[in-house]
Amino acid sequence: MLKVLAQLVTKDELVLDFFCGSASMAQALMELNVEDGGKRKFIMVQLPEACDEKSEAQKLGFETISEISINRIKRAGKLICKQNPEYKGDTGFRIFKLENYEDRKNLFLNINNNLNLNNFEFA
Repeated sequence: MLKVLAQLVTKDELVLDFFCGSASMAQALMELNVEDGGKRKFIMVQLPEACDEKSEAQKLGFETISEISINRIKRAGKLICKQNPEYKGDTGFRIFKLENYEDRKNLFLNINNNLNLNNFEFA
């Protein structure tokens, strides 16, 4: 994957992967940054899709595919730093978790039901 990426992605590119799965793209980009001194960034998107109950991932304690992604990016970053102590690039990342639509809808409905709009005049 690194060789393909090297041909497609510039050294300061932002890569968006909407179906990141186990985050192999994130790991490849971090490794490519080490290899050529690039400063590529990535946005990995993975829904919290449940792992199959009989899968190896479930046996290892991963409930969702996004948990696998997070774990892989953490491990890849640590391994890069360990194998390349002189590397000063970024191997950190942030996680943004979207709220469940039904939870958000119920919260809105509860707030709306608790408001007494009868006392307000609307122009």
